[in-house]
This record gives sequence, structure tokens and C-alpha cells, in this order.
Amino acid sequence: MKETGHPKNAEKWYRKSSKAGDTDAMVFLGILLEESDRIEEAEKWYREASELGDTHAMYSLGHLLEGTSHPEEAEKWYREASELGSTDAMVGLAILLRSTDRLDEAEKWYREASELGDTDAMVGLGLLLDEKDLPEEAKHWIRKAAKKSDSEAMLILAILLRNTGHLEEAEHWLREAVEQENVQAKVLLGALLVEKDLLEEAEHWLRKAVEQGNTNASVALGLLLQDTERTEEAEHWLRKAADAGNTIAMNNLGALLRETGRAEEAGHWFRLALKAQDSD
Repeated sequence: MKETGHPKNAEKWYRKSSKAGDTDAMVFLGILLEESDRIEEAEKWYREASELGDTHAMYSLGHLLEGTSHPEEAEKWYREASELGSTDAMVGLAILLRSTDRLDEAEKWYREASELGDTDAMVGLGLLLDEKDLPEEAKHWIRKAAKKSDSEAMLILAILLRNTGHLEEAEHWLREAVEQENVQAKVLLGALLVEKDLLEEAEHWLRKAVEQGNTNASVALGLLLQDTERTEEAEHWLRKAADAGNTIAMNNLGALLRETGRAEEAGHWFRLALKAQDSD
């Protein structure tokens, strides 16, 4: 019901089914309540379904508890659902374990969920292995997720490949992610094409990312336009990103203004950038 654009009707029917003992309805009701900031009641229904053995409810309860600063109880429910085979819970548990520096156990749960085909687990495992300086196995798992059409995996794989000098394969995966409208992939593809001096296509992808509101794309487009002596439009995009709080844009806008004889305004942007960096 909720998906058809009638959340009030959905809530009514979820409540009716929940009171009749339907654990799926309890979970959907909990999600609806959580999305409308009725956290305590959402927790109540997640708990009821969890006590009846529903792993989706256990995962949802764990996620809610973690988000409300109750990590120990969150871990309890993640573990119970994980032991019952929930890959969502395995990933949630692994993330929680990783955040508390229990890396070996986090890796165990990432591996178990990965072997069961969970792409989020594959990416998490890959990133953990990369941090452990096991880049080839890291890329293996992230590549598996990318081959399952996970656009975030494609993006992360491309970054790892680019960082290790495998530019051709990096470009391949960026293009795959772009086909799925991944905006950050458009930015990185544009930057990679600038490095290859394919400026026209680079500009195309950067403009596409700008249309989606990405401030990093505005900066990259501004710099490309500045390098190709289109200073007025370059200033427009750098200013837009700077107004949005991007410190790289602030510094580059300041440099452009200084070069074009507007030292006072340049100083204003340099000071704003310094202030923003100091507050981070």
C-alpha cells in the first residue's frame, strides 16, 4: 500500500495484519513508523516481530538501535539474525565490528555474506582487505560485486585500479557505472579523460555531473574551462561550488580572481577557505 502512494491506508492495513500476528506486516509497519520519526513505536513492532523469529525485524531493530546509540543491543540482534542466515544482518554486524576495531571478526562476517552473494558484503570485504594491504584479493571481491551490476562497487573498483596504475580497466568500470547514472563516476571519468587530454568528452561528462548538482564536478569543470581560456564561464562554475561550501572551489576562485585583478574579493575567498578548513 505504501508503495502506491497511500501511506495512511498502508499504515491502517499494516496495523491490522500486525495485530493478527503477521511478522512481515510488523516489519513494514516499523519501517513506515521509523520513516515518519515515530521511533519508539517502530522499535516496539520490530521487537515483537524479532521475538517471533523474523530476521528482517532483527536486522531492522539492530539498525534502529545502532542509530539511537545502543550499539551493544544492536550487536545482539545483528548476531541473532546473522546466525539465522540474514546477509543484511551479517553486513550490519561486520560494519559495527569494524567500527570497534574487531577487524578479524568483521572480516569473518563479510566473507560469509559475500559467499552467499551479498554485494554490499563483497565491497565491505574488499575495502577491509585493501586496508590490510591485500590489494589483489580486495579487487577480486569488489570486482565480483561490480560484475553483479553494483554501481558503487564499480566506482570503488575504478578508484582502486586507478590508484594502482590500471587506468584502462579503471576507465572501463567508470563507464559501466556512468551507464547506471552514478554521478561520482561521471566526475571521475571526466577527470581521467582530462588526464588523457580527451577534453571534449571530459567536458561532456563533467557537465552531466554538474546537471545532477555535484559540486566536485563544478570545480573540475571550472578548472577545465579555465585551462581552455574560457575564464568567464570558469568563474561561474567555481563560484557556484564555492557558494555551496566547497573549499577547493573557494581557493581556485580566489586564485582566478587574483589573476584577473580582483585582489580584494580573492582575499575574501581565501579567508573563507581557510576558515572552513580550520573548522573541519
